[in-house]
Amino acid sequence: MKTVLTVKQTFAYLICARIKENLTGAINSIKQGFKQPDKRKHFVVGFAISFLIGIFLPWLGVLTGCIAGAVKEWWDSKGHGTVDLMDFVFTCLGALFAFPITWVIRLGIGLL
Repeated sequence: MKTVLTVKQTFAYLICARIKENLTGAINSIKQGFKQPDKRKHFVVGFAISFLIGIFLPWLGVLTGCIAGAVKEWWDSKGHGTVDLMDFVFTCLGALFAFPITWVIRLGIGLL
């Protein structure tokens, strides 16, 4: 028996296929980025900033780590380096990675 898709089903299928394609591309970009020492440094710095501040306020740690990445790229845009969106992305990834760790630490010492 032949299955006939409605217009809504076809549209939903096409959107899901496009999302899958975009996510696969983003994941591959991140995998390639981790091979670059500069991206690893951005990740570590974002993690460190988020961790140090996140011990006190986890959400503020993530926010501060991401703001630090944005400020660094702004500084680079003023002629002090090369602006690279992936540098910002990796700084934020590091900050986000620290968040659950700081949350668990705060739970463990009874601050949450």
